[in-house]
Amino acid sequence: MLLDAAAFVPTSRLDLTAVQPDFVTLSFYKMFGHPTGVGALLIRRSALANLKRPWFAGGTVNFASVRDKRTCCHNEAAFEDGTLNYLSIPAVEIGLLHLQSIGIDTIAERVRCLTGWLLEELLALRHGNDRAMVRIYGPATTQARGGT
Repeated sequence: MLLDAAAFVPTSRLDLTAVQPDFVTLSFYKMFGHPTGVGALLIRRSALANLKRPWFAGGTVNFASVRDKRTCCHNEAAFEDGTLNYLSIPAVEIGLLHLQSIGIDTIAERVRCLTGWLLEELLALRHGNDRAMVRIYGPATTQARGGT
């Protein structure tokens, strides 16, 4: 099972004991706006053995044999193409420390408040004939509604 948590984790706690996916994707850009192109793929160790890749790129191979038509790749590196954006990797630690200093609960509350304000303001918009300018699909409050 794959869980795309890229849009969820910037404002919410992800409990991987409640949901136990084989793969989880994260985007650091969506979490703190920088760096672009750097994310994470969390892989359950038992699921990693099931992944097979029909090609390889530089720096990911222990050996390759034309005669036997097989390769031996490094574990997780076998799934990377090209050079990592290594100059941006220090920004990940800085961003995570910043989010930790604010607190995910504070961030979630701020997003909830902004979402509530946005919904109220949109629903207050009226045409000259007093008809609503905006139609909200889904809840018109922050109850049972995700981040906007």
